[in-house]
Amino acid sequence: MSRYPRALWKPGVTNYGYPRGTHGQLRANNPHRLFCHDAQGWRDGAYATFLDPNRGAAHAIINLDGPPWQFIDFDDAAWHAGGDLPGLGEFANLFCWGLEFEGGYPTPTPITDYQVDTAVELCLWLSHEYAFTWQALRRVDLWEHREVYPTSCPSNRIRWPEIIAGLKGDDMTDAQVRAIVREQTDPIKWQLGKLVAYLQEDQAWEAFKATYPLTPEQAADPAALAEHATKWLAFRPRVVDWRT
Repeated sequence: MSRYPRALWKPGVTNYGYPRGTHGQLRANNPHRLFCHDAQGWRDGAYATFLDPNRGAAHAIINLDGPPWQFIDFDDAAWHAGGDLPGLGEFANLFCWGLEFEGGYPTPTPITDYQVDTAVELCLWLSHEYAFTWQALRRVDLWEHREVYPTSCPSNRIRWPEIIAGLKGDDMTDAQVRAIVREQTDPIKWQLGKLVAYLQEDQAWEAFKATYPLTPEQAADPAALAEHATKWLAFRPRVVDWRT
C-alpha cells in the first residue's frame, strides 16, 4: 500500500486495475512516469466523478488550497490516461501515475504557485517511495493527457518550467530552460493574440454602431444596409488595423 502521507485519503473510488479492483499492478511495472490532467472545476466535483464506476479516475488531485486528495493507491493502475503512449500503447495506465489539478473553470488559468510546490513535493516523495530519479523530460516521463488522447486537457495550465526545475534541482542548462519556457509561452501568446484581436474587433464594432446607428427602417432597407456596410469597411481600419 502506498499513500502520500500529506494527502487526505478519499475512500470509495474503484476505477482502477485490470480487471477492476486488482491491486499492485502499477508498482509491479516500476512506475516512473506522470500524467497531468485539468479538473476543469473543483475537488468535490472531481471526487463525485471518480466515484462513478463508469468514469475514469486519477490517483490524486492537487487542490488550490489545503492538502492533496488521494483517491487511489499509488501502487494501483488508475483509469486516467488511455490513449497511445509511445512504447506502451493503450496500457499507459499500467505504467503511469495520474494527477488532477483543481481549477481551470470557466477558463484554463495556469495552476498556482501553491499547486506547483505541492505537485513537486508529491513527485519527489514518489521518487523516494519507488526508488527512481526523475529525468524530468517532457514526453519522456512527464506527460499531458492531450498528448496521447484527443482532448484539450490540461489546456496549457501546467507550469512545466517550475515543475521541471523543482524535480531536477540546478541541473538544467540555460538552453533547456529557454526551450521549456518557449514551448509553454508560445501557445499562451497565440491565445492572447486571438483575444486581443477579438476585443479590438468588438470594440471597433460597438464604436461604429454608436457613430452610425441604424434605424429600424434602415435596417429593413437593402440599399441602406449596403451603404452601412461600406461605411464599416472604411471605419474598421481606423480602429483595428491602426492598433495592430
